[in-house]
Amino acid sequence: MEFLHINYWTANSTALNAFLISGDGAETPKALTVPTSGWGSMDIPLSDFSPVDLTNIIQLKFDGNGDVYLDNIYFWKSPGGGSGPVVAAPTPTQAAADVISVYSDAYTDISGTDFNPNWGQTTMVSEVPVAGNNTLFYEGFNYQGTQLGSAQDVSGMEFLHINYWTANSTALNAFLISGDGAETPKALTVPTSGWGSMDIPLSDFSPVDLTNIIQLKFDGNGDIYLDNIYFWKTPGGGGEPQLPLTFEDGVNPVIAFDGGAYANVIDNPNMNGNTSSKVIEFVKVVGSAWYSGIVYDENLNTTPLIDLANGTVFTVRILSPAVGVNVRFQLEGGTAPAYEVFQTTTVADQWETLTFDFTSQVSATDTYPRFALFPDFDTGNQVPVAVEATYYIDDITQL
Repeated sequence: MEFLHINYWTANSTALNAFLISGDGAETPKALTVPTSGWGSMDIPLSDFSPVDLTNIIQLKFDGNGDVYLDNIYFWKSPGGGSGPVVAAPTPTQAAADVISVYSDAYTDISGTDFNPNWGQTTMVSEVPVAGNNTLFYEGFNYQGTQLGSAQDVSGMEFLHINYWTANSTALNAFLISGDGAETPKALTVPTSGWGSMDIPLSDFSPVDLTNIIQLKFDGNGDIYLDNIYFWKTPGGGGEPQLPLTFEDGVNPVIAFDGGAYANVIDNPNMNGNTSSKVIEFVKVVGSAWYSGIVYDENLNTTPLIDLANGTVFTVRILSPAVGVNVRFQLEGGTAPAYEVFQTTTVADQWETLTFDFTSQVSATDTYPRFALFPDFDTGNQVPVAVEATYYIDDITQL
């Protein structure tokens, strides 16, 4: 097994410890947080009880004070004997006002949703804790439906977000289904290396009727973990603010793409050379494409995100794990051709500002609804990422 699970409740205890005891007399405590507000839930890694002999557990013990209620005391492992995720899916950063949540501990979900309707599937569905976070688990997966508690008008949203984890799936598709029976799949990249994160533009599900979404469906194979399934929009109802981007509001306005690469707004991990409190963390996981990056897309807003009359030079603060990393900045999606400029990092683990000058390529009358940024754009080998790398991005500015 991997964990000891305990649910506990107390209004007046100020000290509570759980012990494992082995046949050789060894015993090790683990402190539980008390008093509780509602039921406490803890999944304690069995390694925390070292040097207790896990091959010969004979007793459990609790000590402390007050009045304590206990339930669901059991040892457990992830399916396949330790082949599941050991860290929770990334915590979402979108504001609750901009989200319609299907399944996530971070938000209030659509009431009455059935996550295991009887559609004739062979999939075994359960809810499991991963590092204390509720997670859907599809075991022996062929297909699985989700019947929403009520029909949802998501036409004011822009994206469907999904976090997913699998070690053995070779095919995984996500569907939206509307009340008229229309359904459209979106392929997710599997297997994953860590948690995959995908923000799917709702336009990709056309011709599904976004004003009347009644179901979601997944099909594929293997064993799948899912979390943070929700529809979301950028603040203000779609369409992001103009440059510069500072990320100080904590909202993640970028989409990481391809092969499980993901991006989130986080607290600045290195204030030396950049005193911003919030930055974008972009992680290129093992197996993601050599061209994976982030895109900032104004989507359906009619006002151009980038008007080159405001300047044809862009700067980006970046913290790279290595010197000599190729960084590509591309303007795309406009009536004019897509243009790109490359720069190379000159320091490792330090903030630096890269300048991307499009002046010789573009016309000042051009506008673009989006741009993309590609750290470590491998123009040579063009093979999937072999070593995970994390990049931090801040202060994208137009000059």
